[in-house]
Order: sequence, then structure tokens, then C-alpha cells
Amino acid sequence: MVEIAVILGVALFIGLLLILIPTRFLYKIFKPFTMYTFGIRYIRRRRDHVDTFTNFMLFFSVLFCLIYWILPFYQILYGLWLFFTFLCTFGQACKVALDEKTLAGKVVIYGVYLMFAFGIISTMGLLNNGESFRYISQFAHDVFSLKITNVYYYFTNPTFTIVVLQGFIFMIPLYCLWAQFKYMRLEETYKAQWLVTYCFKILFVCAFMFLISYFGFEGIKIVFQINTI
Repeated sequence: MVEIAVILGVALFIGLLLILIPTRFLYKIFKPFTMYTFGIRYIRRRRDHVDTFTNFMLFFSVLFCLIYWILPFYQILYGLWLFFTFLCTFGQACKVALDEKTLAGKVVIYGVYLMFAFGIISTMGLLNNGESFRYISQFAHDVFSLKITNVYYYFTNPTFTIVVLQGFIFMIPLYCLWAQFKYMRLEETYKAQWLVTYCFKILFVCAFMFLISYFGFEGIKIVFQINTI
């Protein structure tokens, strides 16, 4: 638990340093990642705007989280994709922050950073020493050897459960960040009616990612009666 506390402390501290940088300077750096108005279409029949770019990014993210176990170097690919997702959302958050009061703008920026930081911590095996990745690499072998056709496989082997849980954990930060990005592009404000509800949403998402990443795998150990994952 001490190592986890240190990791969380470092992540929070980096975020605090980040918001000390002037918002206008941050926006100049991350502005290209906002994608400007690319992919935003006006639907006359609905009298509404649709963000086809972000919809595709969400679709691609879901697809990746479903088939990640079959991809080589999926940890690196996911890390790069999550980082790109963060850059886009952070750039849009900086744009929104320019139109808000100083405190509100900093909170919006810090909230996006927190989701990314907790996303990295929860998805990159920092809460279980990456032991779950060993089972994930085994799952592809089980699929091609047709072990998964045996119904008892799902009750006696934790591999499939671990793969599904890890895919779900992969999806949480991607979905939340792209959803924030989409809302901020279309509505030009943060995704909440009030700043306090925005804070509660961010804290809930971060806590959920942390708890499911840590206790989810602990639960698998108990159910399948194994010592490590």
C-alpha cells in the first residue's frame, strides 16, 4: 500500500504543477490537438450538431478494448492511444478554461488530468505489479488451441475473467475522456451543470477506476482460489 500511496502522491503533485502553468500558454501548446471543428457536422433535420470525429474515436476505443488481447504489444499501443486521448481532451479543456473564471478553469484542467492519471495507474498494472498481463497473453493461446470451447474452462480458469475485466478497465478512461472531449467541443463548456457536480463526477470516476482495478483482481483471486494474478 505504501508504493500505491507514493504513486498517487506523485500523480497528484504533477497535476498541481501543471495547473500552475498559465492557461493561455497551455492552450497554445495543446491547441492542435483540439482538432478545431474537424468532424463536426450540422444536421438540418435535427437542427443539431454531430461530432462524427469523436464518435469514431469512441468506436475505435471500444473495438480496441474488445480485441486488445490478440494484438502484439497491446500495452504500448494502449498507452499511446490513451496519451493521445488525453492530449485531445486536455487541449479542449484548456480552450474551455479560457472562457471560465480562473479557479473554475483550473479545476476543469485538473479534472481532465486526474482522469488521465488514474487511467494510467489503473490500466498499466501499477496496482497489481502487472501480473494480470501474464494471463492475458495466455488467453490468445487458449483461444487458438480451442480450450475456450470447454464450458468448464470459464469456471476453473481465471484467464477469461481477467481479460474481460482488464478490457473494461481499459475502456473506462478512454470513454470518460472522449465523452468530455465531445461535450466540450459541442457545448463549449465542461460536462456538468455546476462546477461542484463536475468535481463530484471526476472524483467518482477516479475512485471507481482505482477500486475496480485493485479490488476487482482481488475478487478474482478469491473466487478462483489463487494466490496471485
